[in-house]
Amino acid sequence: MPDVVIRAFRVSGFVPGPCTKCGKEERGLVMFEDYALGWECLSCGEIGRADRVEWIEGKDRPSRTSWTKKSDQSTPHTGQMPRP
Repeated sequence: MPDVVIRAFRVSGFVPGPCTKCGKEERGLVMFEDYALGWECLSCGEIGRADRVEWIEGKDRPSRTSWTKKSDQSTPHTGQMPRP
């Protein structure tokens, strides 16, 4: 049986490609108790193990930036509490 190889973005953990069960492209990287890597569909919950991960450098797919609220992008967090 051939090795199962998945591609994943190194920073976000997004796994490109459709879910084998529901066909949606909403998969994320997961680690199992035995430290093996795999993916989980964020829509239907389908889980799969991978024999190997090919890491993708760079930015995630463009449509994922639309998931963030505009207010979160307007000002960076400084780590300081606001003054009363």
